[in-house]
Amino acid sequence: MHEIYHLERLFPNIDLSDSEKNILAVIIETLQKNESTSIKDVSQKAFTSPSTISKLAKKTDHNYSELLYFLRQSLHSKENNTVDGLPYLSLTEPYESAVHKIAAYLAEYRSYTYGEGFCRFISGYFHKKMLLLKHYTIDLDMVELKLVHADKQAPLVFIFSKSGETRACLRKMAETHELSGKVIGFTASEHSTLYQKSDIAFCVEDLSYGNQANNLRTFFYGNTLNLIEVLLSDCFK
Repeated sequence: MHEIYHLERLFPNIDLSDSEKNILAVIIETLQKNESTSIKDVSQKAFTSPSTISKLAKKTDHNYSELLYFLRQSLHSKENNTVDGLPYLSLTEPYESAVHKIAAYLAEYRSYTYGEGFCRFISGYFHKKMLLLKHYTIDLDMVELKLVHADKQAPLVFIFSKSGETRACLRKMAETHELSGKVIGFTASEHSTLYQKSDIAFCVEDLSYGNQANNLRTFFYGNTLNLIEVLLSDCFK
């Protein structure tokens, strides 16, 4: 199968067979190369029939033309909202724009960080890194934002959550917005509430060989640490 795109991110709720993944990979490769995307040509490249491709399109709730449009738009979004050297990352806006905004927020807002579960380690690392950069930041572990934020400056909260759905993280996000603050979210799911409702959100692909219990291999935490190094280096230039 062509290793071009992480199809689980495009179709998170659809169980795709290996042959279906191969067909989608062929379509994506064809789009990237600006070659003919007629269903006949694609079927020949994928060594399948046009009717099989039509059934696959229907399985994704599209007809073939709609599927092409969806994949083309997804590729365009990924190409514009990625970072060189960090192939596992996508975000809600172009990286340069995100860096510019975060740097401005750091100068204007009071900074906080929060993570739950395994993400406490990530949040703690981010907290210490910020202090090394001489930027005062408060770790909200076991602390309520409203109890410590008595400043006229609005809060800027960096929230780390692999699922992007933990109750405590979403509560921190809601509290931040109630105080007219900004949320910078880091998660493994573009479909999560944290990703969708953060002011700027980073999706760090999990690429895990396990499950949400983290009892098997996962790359989210290591990749997030790499992202922190790159992001803060760019924000504090």
